[in-house]
Amino acid sequence: MNWTDSIKGFVVGAAAASLLFAGLWAWNEFQPSLPASLGETPNEIASTPTETVPCKTAQALPSSVKEDIGLPPAVVKNEQERLIAVVNVPQVDFPMTAGALLNTDTGMGQIYFTPQPYPWTAFNPRWTFGGFYGINDKESGVVMGQAHYQFVQVKRLHVTATGQVDTSSRWFIGVGGQF
Repeated sequence: MNWTDSIKGFVVGAAAASLLFAGLWAWNEFQPSLPASLGETPNEIASTPTETVPCKTAQALPSSVKEDIGLPPAVVKNEQERLIAVVNVPQVDFPMTAGALLNTDTGMGQIYFTPQPYPWTAFNPRWTFGGFYGINDKESGVVMGQAHYQFVQVKRLHVTATGQVDTSSRWFIGVGGQF
C-alpha cells in the first residue's frame, strides 16, 4: 500500500466521520429538551426554619417565560407561582449549590452559585463510550472504540475501568484514575 492510497483512505474516513459527527450534533441540537426538575434543598439547610419578611411589590418575568424555559405545565398554569430570576448554570464538573434571592426593597431576584467541596467518596456510576477514526504506528484507516466505566469517586479522583479495541487487532483493558 502506497502513501497516496493511505491519504485517500484517511480523507474518506475523515469525511465519513465528519458527516457522522454533524448528524449527531444536529440530533443533539434539535431534539426536545428534557423536562425541568425541582431542585432539592441540601441536607444542611433543609431543617432550618424560614422567616416571614414584608414585601410590598416584587419584580417578576412575564408568565409566558415559564413556558419558554420549559417549566412543567402545572407551574405554567399557576399564576401564583411567578418566575423572579433565570440564569444559565455554569458547566462545571463539581458540586454546586444554587440559591435564588429576592430583594424585598427592589423586588428583583438573583441566583447565586456556590461551589461545594468534593465528597470524600461518591458512588455515581457513569458509562462513556467513544469511537474514533485515524492512524496508528502499524497502519492507517484504523477504527477504534473505547469504553469507560466510572464506579467510585474519592474527592476529585474518579476511579475508572477502561477498555479499547481497534481494527488493527490491538486492544487494551485496565483500571486507573483521572482528575
